[in-house]
This record gives sequence, structure tokens and C-alpha cells, in this order.
Amino acid sequence: MRKTQPFSSFSPIVRPALLGMLISLTVISACGNGGSSVDLFTGQGKKEDSTKCANRGEAVTSISAENMQQMMGDPEYTGELVLEILSVEELPSILTDPYIDQTFEAKGQFVGVRYRLTNNANVEVQPVTQIGNHLEITDGNQIWADSDRLRFGSVADAWADEKGDSQGAEMVGPGFSIVTWTVFDTPLQAELSGLSVQSETGKMLCLGLPK
Repeated sequence: MRKTQPFSSFSPIVRPALLGMLISLTVISACGNGGSSVDLFTGQGKKEDSTKCANRGEAVTSISAENMQQMMGDPEYTGELVLEILSVEELPSILTDPYIDQTFEAKGQFVGVRYRLTNNANVEVQPVTQIGNHLEITDGNQIWADSDRLRFGSVADAWADEKGDSQGAEMVGPGFSIVTWTVFDTPLQAELSGLSVQSETGKMLCLGLPK
């Protein structure tokens, strides 16, 4: 049974109003696994080009919580989020969300990104809001956004249920981790080489693909 209604289930009319209330990921600085630096590009009020993330970044990345936009009423953010890209997999071309009995068919190839989000911050976080809806994948030439961003229902939730993982809309309290998915619809012949997290203010963080 679903405990939380995913953002993607709201109508296109409602989503813009909700976006201003949701937490967006605003990255100002970050560090990679083991203290190594990650590739970070700073935009100026516009989205940076995610193609820059091809073959760059770390599969495990720490994001300082103080660099995330705060929701009204939340305390000052401290600590960090640890984002680990676990796998990138080709999925079936047709997926079904059993909760709304809706079938989704890929225009090209569904590609799932499985990731673990560990909340070492002092507030609850929601993976689909702070990570999933801001992910983009690239082959170094073209960019594809999260396929659920403008869709009623959720391909990612359907696949997470299929694999026994958590849905991205679940809240993750301080000290806890969650494993969930984001799904992209890419051309059949795309050779994917990088991921990025984009914020609405133009900040971008490169994420390395698992070796």
C-alpha cells in the first residue's frame, strides 16, 4: 500500500504550484567518495549542460545539507546526504503501475538508475523530490530527463515495486537509508556515459556511473 502520493501523480496544472513548496536540490559544493573532488559546474540562473558530466564524477557523492533549499518551517540544515549510484540497467519496454492500473511504453528504451540515498542530515528528505526529479542522463552529446517528470503515474515506482525496492516518494528520516529508482526513456542505441543532478537555480553536480 502506498503511504505517500508521488509528485508525478499530480496533474500538470497542479505541479507548478507544488514545485515552489517542494525541496529542490541546490548544490554549491560537494566531495566524492574517499575525499576526492567531483566535477561541479555553477550556472547563473539557467541550467548547465549535462553533457559536461560524460565520464566525470563519482558513483558515491556526499552533498552538504546546508546547500539544499530549505522548506518553510524547517530548522537550519546540517549534516549531509550520501548518494550512491548502484546500477544503470536496461528495463523492459513496457511497465505497469499496479496501483493505478496504468501501462507505460517506452518510446525508445527504458533505462533505470538504482541508487541509495543515506540521510545523514538533521531533517527528513524525499528522494524523488530532492534527487529523482532533478536527475539527467547523457551520452556526451544528448540529454534525457527523468521520464516521470511530466507523466501521470510513475514508471520508476512500478519498477521499484517489481524489484522489491522502495518508492522514491517515501520520506527518509535522519540516520536512515533508502534504495530506489529513477527511470529514463532513451534512444535504443544511446551509449550512456554520465549522470547529473540539476537544481532549478542552475547548479549542477556530476555523478559517475558504476564501473
